Amino acid sequence: MATTFDCNVLTMNGVAQPFDYYCVLDFEAVCHQAYPGSKRFSPNDIWEIIEFPICLLEAKTNTIIDIYHSYVRPTIQPRLNDIGITGITQDIVDNSPTFDTVWNDVQKFLVKHSLISLTENKSNLYSFTWITCGNWDLKTMLPLQLKQSGFDRPTFINNFINLKDLYMEYYPSSRIRGMKDMLKKSNLILEGKHHSGIDDTKNITKIAQCDEHGWTSINKFINRPSNINDEVNLIAYGDMGVSPIQTGAKATIDRVWSRVILNNVTAILHIGDVSYARGIGALWDAFMSQIELTTSRVPYMVGIGNHEYDHITGGEKDPSGAPGPGGFRPEWGNYGKDSGGECAVPLVNRFHSPSNGNGLFWYSFNIGPIHIVYYSTEHDFLPTSRQYAWLEQDLRSVNRSLTPWLIVGSHRPMYTSLIYQALYKEKLQVYIEPLLYKYHVDLNLFAHVHSYERSCPMYQNKCVSDGITHVLIGMAGYDLTHGTYSGEKWSIYHDEEFGYTHIWANRTCLIFNYYHTKDDKLADQFQIIK
Repeated sequence: MATTFDCNVLTMNGVAQPFDYYCVLDFEAVCHQAYPGSKRFSPNDIWEIIEFPICLLEAKTNTIIDIYHSYVRPTIQPRLNDIGITGITQDIVDNSPTFDTVWNDVQKFLVKHSLISLTENKSNLYSFTWITCGNWDLKTMLPLQLKQSGFDRPTFINNFINLKDLYMEYYPSSRIRGMKDMLKKSNLILEGKHHSGIDDTKNITKIAQCDEHGWTSINKFINRPSNINDEVNLIAYGDMGVSPIQTGAKATIDRVWSRVILNNVTAILHIGDVSYARGIGALWDAFMSQIELTTSRVPYMVGIGNHEYDHITGGEKDPSGAPGPGGFRPEWGNYGKDSGGECAVPLVNRFHSPSNGNGLFWYSFNIGPIHIVYYSTEHDFLPTSRQYAWLEQDLRSVNRSLTPWLIVGSHRPMYTSLIYQALYKEKLQVYIEPLLYKYHVDLNLFAHVHSYERSCPMYQNKCVSDGITHVLIGMAGYDLTHGTYSGEKWSIYHDEEFGYTHIWANRTCLIFNYYHTKDDKLADQFQIIK
């Protein structure tokens, strides 16, 4: 029986390594050939980095504690010759920052984890080194890119561990040609797409983590705590998507991750338009990677949006069981084919919900002093529908002594003062709002419009003391909606910035905060007292 390579960088070949952290990276770059069509590289060729990923591996726990990832827009030759083996398209790089911005963000990432200092004070820094699969990334490509972009070469990129060399030393009679051979020798499976920078970086990290028997380290996941009857912290938003296609997504989820740690967040509420994959499976994979750190720490509760569900054919594959080829399609609606044929199948296979409703389409759960209800604006919500009957029964059954707060979430907005034609708003006000008012709902959260807006406690377009506070939270990542607002008296605050919301509640007080992604500053706040 063949032995496997002891590739754990913590105890490499039995020798303990003197580092607190490891930064694993694997660039993707584009080559602008001096002699187009040549099968050989020339010293006159120009290379530019187009993907910059880092997995931060903590030595003490042998686990990934953070990920940096950005695509990069080339500047010397902005047009890609072809997609090639990376799968990186022109649209992706066109909507990405240039290397100047990315390099500054990388340094901020290293500063955040106390690996480097950009000031004279070098104390209290952790020791770290880089891990690569080959010499090219740090010996050749990064110094070249730094020079092209007008940056000095910092000393902290000079030292690195080349896993490929280590494998070749351990298997002198084998031809180790790259990462795939290393995975095979370590009894590991390639995950994701080879020559995707972020996927390759994660695979190289797996190799660095594995022990002498080829096993990776154990990942840690935290379930919803059971002893949270009196106080909770929630994060809520909609319309995120995946970076860099949705320009605000990565920065927002980074802020959310920091908030999860800082405030001991209990759960995250994502009320529709989750990945915007629209039929492209790779974008779902990218989105799940984007939220991986966060979802390993807190439950991630999703609702259904038009970009997960709406379709005009293929209804027989619809997991919600809605009748007809395209589900709910009233004349007054604007329900199209926004899911790109997904019919919610990818969402249903990636996320879970309590089984007290209709899967991810409508369900409810208690968390601390709050009862949360998700219903679907993509399905029939008229009084004759089974969803309406379920919603009323659920609201009626809430024990307000056990859960004094009642929050409802759905995707399309019941109210917004942004001027645009959408008859579903009026239908929601006619059919659903009386139900929410009857059962004393405290907060009604929705998204779909890519901005933030908060109402007074209200009912039927008027502020009333016992009314429902409506909050539009569709600003998590997709390109923002800009338009004209009607100046309704019930509209207390609105803006058009990327952001997220934080809800803190005990049994008598609920505090709602809205933060801007760009600087993490508080933009809006209100509280409700029981």
